[in-house]
Amino acid sequence: MPTAYDPSWSATTRPGSDTDFFALGGDFTKDDMLCAEMARVAYASWDGFERTKFDTYLRDVGFRTVQTVDVHGSEAFVASNGEITVVSFRGTQPSDPFDLFTDSRFLKSDWTAGGQVHNGFRASVDEIWPQVERAIEQASGDRLLYTGHSLGGALATLAASLRKPDLLVTLASPRVGDQAFLQNLDERKHHRYVNCADLVPRVPTEAMGYRHTGVLHFINADGTVVVEPTQDHIDNERREAIARYREFCSLLHGTIPSRELADHAPINYASAILGVRAKVS
Repeated sequence: MPTAYDPSWSATTRPGSDTDFFALGGDFTKDDMLCAEMARVAYASWDGFERTKFDTYLRDVGFRTVQTVDVHGSEAFVASNGEITVVSFRGTQPSDPFDLFTDSRFLKSDWTAGGQVHNGFRASVDEIWPQVERAIEQASGDRLLYTGHSLGGALATLAASLRKPDLLVTLASPRVGDQAFLQNLDERKHHRYVNCADLVPRVPTEAMGYRHTGVLHFINADGTVVVEPTQDHIDNERREAIARYREFCSLLHGTIPSRELADHAPINYASAILGVRAKVS
């Protein structure tokens, strides 16, 4: 059943409250579709009584939870189905002061693998990487995938420079490092998804010395995906999407006032990547 574009506040600010993980449709034998939902389910709570529910989401698609990691608000989980190991990094939690602090430190510092990267992203990975790497070693799987949405995509990108995955899939990732850092990812296969007008992938800016990595997979306003489109195509899609949103959605009760923010919601990425987005822009 097609999934409608979701412009609600809760879709962007409380994605962990969803209960339809891996239930929208799609083919989870395909890496990008699997990673899209693994990035989304990373927002679900795995603490206390919620752990059983989280494990069930993964078990429904044949995966077991190897380990969940949470160090000072930097979070990730490692899961395996015996053939594939997935590392999914959790994105920004608006209610978590650690995440807000991480996102706000735009200064760069030297990175272990080379180049310079965002201070906050570096500090976050430094805290959780030892536990994540040990969990990767414990997992059984011939193939290794990294994924994450928003801040999670940034952390996954840094992780890929430390230990090479078979594929890195990022959703809504901000820029992570400078041109020298990008050289660490030359041999990494990276699919970078950007949802139309989403503002987050446009920061930190190139004027601040930051650059994007990976092959751009651009999600049009109607949910179709275009690989490496021209800048004119991107600009036209964004302009039209913002105008239509302003006319039809911005003043509706419970909706986010701008398309630039609504496009950031994990569900609006996943529905497009899974190919289940209702074709309404």
